[in-house]
Amino acid sequence: MAGQLKAVYFLMSSVYLTATLFVLTADNRRYFAANPTPGTSDEVSRRSAHRVLLSGESGGTRMRSLDDDMLLPYSSYDQWPRSNLSHVRDCQPVIFGDTTHETFPGHENSSVTSSSTTRYFVTKLADFRGNVKDAYGHYTVINNPLKTFSVVEPGGPNGCIDRRRSTVVKTSKVRGCRAAVNAGFFDSETGACLGNVVADGRRVQDSGGIQNVNFGIRKDGTIVVGYLSELDVLQEDNPFVQLVTGVIWLVRNGTVYVNESKTTECPDVQETGTLDRFVDVISGRSAVGHDEEGRVVLVHIEGQTGSRGVNLWEFADYLQRLGLVNAINLDGGGSATLVMDGTVANYPSDHCADNPAWRCARAVSTVLCVHDPDCEPANCTGHGDCVDGQCQCQGRWSGAGCEELDCGGCGLHGNCTEAGCVCEDGWVGVACEEPDCHPSNCSGHGSCVMGECQCQENSNSSWDGPACDVLQCGPNNCSSHGSCMVDGCVCDAGWVGADCELSCPLGLFGPSCAVPCTCENGATCDPQTGACTCLPGWTGRACDHVCPYGTFGAECSHRCECADSCSCDRETGDCNVTLNQTLPADLYSASHCIATGVIEKQVSKIRQEMEDLLRNPWFIASVICSSLLFISLVVNIILLCYHCSCSCTSRPIKYSHLPMHDLPFDRFQDELEVEKTSSHNHDSRI
Repeated sequence: MAGQLKAVYFLMSSVYLTATLFVLTADNRRYFAANPTPGTSDEVSRRSAHRVLLSGESGGTRMRSLDDDMLLPYSSYDQWPRSNLSHVRDCQPVIFGDTTHETFPGHENSSVTSSSTTRYFVTKLADFRGNVKDAYGHYTVINNPLKTFSVVEPGGPNGCIDRRRSTVVKTSKVRGCRAAVNAGFFDSETGACLGNVVADGRRVQDSGGIQNVNFGIRKDGTIVVGYLSELDVLQEDNPFVQLVTGVIWLVRNGTVYVNESKTTECPDVQETGTLDRFVDVISGRSAVGHDEEGRVVLVHIEGQTGSRGVNLWEFADYLQRLGLVNAINLDGGGSATLVMDGTVANYPSDHCADNPAWRCARAVSTVLCVHDPDCEPANCTGHGDCVDGQCQCQGRWSGAGCEELDCGGCGLHGNCTEAGCVCEDGWVGVACEEPDCHPSNCSGHGSCVMGECQCQENSNSSWDGPACDVLQCGPNNCSSHGSCMVDGCVCDAGWVGADCELSCPLGLFGPSCAVPCTCENGATCDPQTGACTCLPGWTGRACDHVCPYGTFGAECSHRCECADSCSCDRETGDCNVTLNQTLPADLYSASHCIATGVIEKQVSKIRQEMEDLLRNPWFIASVICSSLLFISLVVNIILLCYHCSCSCTSRPIKYSHLPMHDLPFDRFQDELEVEKTSSHNHDSRI
């Protein structure tokens, strides 16, 4: 059965391609007949007509179309209908009452893994004269449209604001579309988008008063088709997430609705020529609608205005046969474009601007896009990846949009973060459910259990204290003779034992009592330093010398008190001792001791006499007077030297010789007379 279906599909595809190439070749023959190529012969022109007449955007090169297959519903932008809903109600059949639009629940089935399915078709259609013709195109069914269907502005966001026009290929790549068709109409002079546009929940523009048929999806997934008021478009409690405006409602509630829609959307009932032609002429067409399951359906039919394709009556009849419940007509003619995975899948009817021998896709307005399921929000709040419409959250993030942190509960004493529960001061645990210790890590020597430190115990030591910061070794903690370490007591010099409780044995000293003592003559050594403690009568570093004559006892620190102050027992100081006369060393030591004693007595006597003299007041007075006389003598000598110095250094008087005859006697005589007169006057007064 599968093999038969493949054979049928292959046969239909072959017929479709053959028919398309045949019709395109005929169209181009007519084009070149009316527009001969300058400077070429008829034979060259005929060869040009047999080229592959298809082009689009590929390899980064943009091929611009001539826009020569324009299919306009109205002659100018000013002719678009701007009637209110009362006019719509007046024009529609009575069975619809005051309802100007239809609503239908959108398809929603999480078990469906594919976002859409596209079929190629070739079908037989009969025109109003009964003539049968072939129509071929594409039919795309969209599952879960709330997550997989979008309206996209030309070239991406802000395309309508910037009045951009862009090919369906370029726009589809911006949104990542699996399949895409052209959508709304545009002003051919300014490029402005026409009608209502809502793209992925963003209200781009309203209709500006234009009253044409709309197709949209609200936030809850409801599909809306028909004529809308401004309040309908601006509804906030269940807003539109996708909305686009077309021209002519093709199918309403399963019935062909072309005639009623034409009456409603006609700008002037007395003059319908342009809209009539738009409806009646055969051309390439695009439409969007939905079936009885709430799946959105995109239908595209190949054509060229006046040469091939379908009119809107034939199009509506075919959509009704396909089972569409509601459907509206989108921009057609040279605008009708289908793109599959970034590649043009139909044969555009516009000729290329740079070479009319080729066909180029037109730059259009909005686009209807089929894409992989979207998540809500699309980026999963930045905390996850969108996979088949479901957010796969990272780390501890959870929720439909990865907007919530989940730590499994942090109790009353913690806050959930990406790293886990961050507990308040005084609390620990995975869920911050346990009281903390101080310090929280028990100084690194224990574990905190319900607010209390359980300290570690080692083989020779253990940690103690509320914070496990006191190290204990044994019952006496090294007996104050060592340091407690993790491996046990480290004893001070002179001590040994597990608890440093034992002093070094006799004859040993130092760390671990490992150094032998060097003391002699029965002396003991200090267990810590090894210093010798001599027996009475002995002295020296190693107690290897007897006390000198005249001394005795421990460290030879006592003087003999015998008659000669020398001959006493070195140990006890007893004077009843006999010197060994046979030893010259002893005789020398004894004589030296006696001589030293005599000298010391004389020195002591002289010292005593000096002390007595210093305590005599006459001696003190004599010393003071002598000192004053000496000071006076020194001062006078200094003064005498000073005067002599001054006399010797005085400047000598200089004399000069003047001969008598050079003296000014006249002046001297006058001065003498004056002096005499003055002296006489003085004497008279006396």
